[in-house]
Amino acid sequence: GLLNQQLMPLSVATDIGELQEVANKLKDQLTHLERDQCAAAEKGHVAGIWRVFLTGATGFVGATLLADLLDQRAQYSTLEVHCLVRAGSTDEAQARVEGAVKAAGRWREGFQQHIVAHVGDLRQSHLGLGSNTFAKLCKEVDTV
Repeated sequence: GLLNQQLMPLSVATDIGELQEVANKLKDQLTHLERDQCAAAEKGHVAGIWRVFLTGATGFVGATLLADLLDQRAQYSTLEVHCLVRAGSTDEAQARVEGAVKAAGRWREGFQQHIVAHVGDLRQSHLGLGSNTFAKLCKEVDTV
């Protein structure tokens, strides 16, 4: 990829000048990569709509992050946070996410309508999601 092109290995750099050159090249490449990603995101992003894919929502850190995202819901006409959860059913996955946010003391009225729980597993192909669901999420999600 872009980051692998034209980077001098750090083990070859023998003085401060060479290290600075490597750092500058990396900084330039990261700047271009960031600009390219922003341009790509803007092409597929619809103003006022934000779709996020979140893993780990049933843990404390994930539940806190989810609540932080949902606290921003007033800024968007549509905010959907798609949560990947190991569970036996969609209802169980939804309940686990809601329970985790409540356990973190962050649950607010109106959160539930913005959470879309998906039964899956990071260790499986396509995250354990059906191929249609996986393809739809890949196409629609703005942020992972």
